[in-house]
Amino acid sequence: LTARGVPAAADALIVTTGSQQGIDLLARVLLDPGDTVIVERPTYLAALQVFTLAQVNVLGLETDADGACTDRLDALDAQALRRGWRRPRAIYLVPEFGNPSGTRMSIARRQALLRWAVAHDVVVIEDAPYSELRFDAGGPPTLWALARSVPGATERVVQLSTLSKTIAPGLRVGWMAAPEWLRAPAVLAKQSLDLHTSTLSQEVAAHYLRTGRLEAHLQSVRRHYAQRCAALCAALQARFGRTLRFEPPPGGMFVWARFEDA
Repeated sequence: LTARGVPAAADALIVTTGSQQGIDLLARVLLDPGDTVIVERPTYLAALQVFTLAQVNVLGLETDADGACTDRLDALDAQALRRGWRRPRAIYLVPEFGNPSGTRMSIARRQALLRWAVAHDVVVIEDAPYSELRFDAGGPPTLWALARSVPGATERVVQLSTLSKTIAPGLRVGWMAAPEWLRAPAVLAKQSLDLHTSTLSQEVAAHYLRTGRLEAHLQSVRRHYAQRCAALCAALQARFGRTLRFEPPPGGMFVWARFEDA
């Protein structure tokens, strides 16, 4: 994280068994039954499964080519009140090349989201397993990084990520970067689940990172996925033409398409 421009001390991170466990831990320590959570629509299915088990109310925030439509957050807040629900406690997003939407959230919307979260005391859960799989040279900063420029936001943003999307699918080593007030409860919750993430898996990951091979590997992975994305989009266009609507994603593993008559 530090190498990518976000200062991060070791004690600010919790090593998890993939980013999926991070979602589960946050649901355990942040949410009570009957709380309200906002998610992108469409969103990651396994996150919805976690929130269902946590017995919380879920509101869907529409997305377009620029990611989550932050201008509709106030309307969702009002919708929760109309339904007799509690006001949103957290918002869960995959801002970079989401699963399954494939979209990348614009920097203007990221800033708007952080300002809204501060104003409404909402925790932003940034799931970032695909952020390194960009096809272009740059892109906006992560919410975790951008929070440092929005007063009050650093205390409300949690970032989850994993090595399973970059180094190897079976390497279930992830991490949670969280403000101090969240870390101790999350550590206690993790201890009750599995005591710690596999020491062997952590040592494998640490050894690989120390070799310095990750950057070259990422370049290869990005080229591979970019080629597959281009082939998929070309095939969809050739087979369905204008009856299928989609935006070629700028990274990641997913293309979200809709039939025009759906």
